[in-house]
Amino acid sequence: MTFNAVEAVVESNGECFTMPFKRVKTAIVSKALLSHDPKENPDFTVVIMFGEIIRPAIWRVGDTVWKIIDCPYPLSDVIWYEGELYIYSFRIMYVVDVVGSNPKATKIFTLMSHNMRSSLYLVGFQGNLLLIERFKRRNELTVSRVNLKEGARDGLSNIDDLALFVGNNSALVVDPSGFPGCIPNGIYFINVYASISS
Repeated sequence: MTFNAVEAVVESNGECFTMPFKRVKTAIVSKALLSHDPKENPDFTVVIMFGEIIRPAIWRVGDTVWKIIDCPYPLSDVIWYEGELYIYSFRIMYVVDVVGSNPKATKIFTLMSHNMRSSLYLVGFQGNLLLIERFKRRNELTVSRVNLKEGARDGLSNIDDLALFVGNNSALVVDPSGFPGCIPNGIYFINVYASISS
């Protein structure tokens, strides 16, 4: 797949400035999401998570630059949920206004129980927004349902005998009865890491 070289616009304290393409082209993209299926509506938005200090960038149909939304901390995850873009960044949930010329992230609440040594995943699941927190050293995880209106989360004890495959770039829900060896009420982490050398 070939991509056109574009400049990026960085938003900082409400002001936009151009980020040199040389810096953008060397950044690692760790996640990319579409707002919706372009076949259903050709007016879509793309969000990526990129760079060493993971940041979000947005591109909309017709844009000539990527617009980078300034966040105070590195990102944990992003998700399109019920038509809105949400960003989770070090205990803080933001909603991003992607309409207009300068997309803006607005803090909606803080979740105090996040552990800095865990991996976080935002997942849309059966009409709920889930926050999955994986503690790698202890081989444990917690699954919470996020209440966006109240700024709280409550624990979830099962996922209705389904199986959830979660990775840095996507999540997939399956009925395990159709897949031998797939455990009901199981969460599978599908992150793949590769070493790239020149």
